[in-house]
Amino acid sequence: MKHTTNHFLQEEKIEETIGIYMTSLVQSVTGTTTILEVSQLMAEKNISSVLVKNEKEFIGIITER
Repeated sequence: MKHTTNHFLQEEKIEETIGIYMTSLVQSVTGTTTILEVSQLMAEKNISSVLVKNEKEFIGIITER
């Protein structure tokens, strides 16, 4: 294994599951949500991303970058 400084790839963490890093309180909006509404939600919840969904599935993600 190549040695790296990336903490997600350190040997002691390579077998960890992604579930320990994720949050279970996912925020989502629909495609008809305005940019203003999304930015207000992100500010209120102090989050950097929001999932976008339609009636059946997630279709995208909005991030602060």
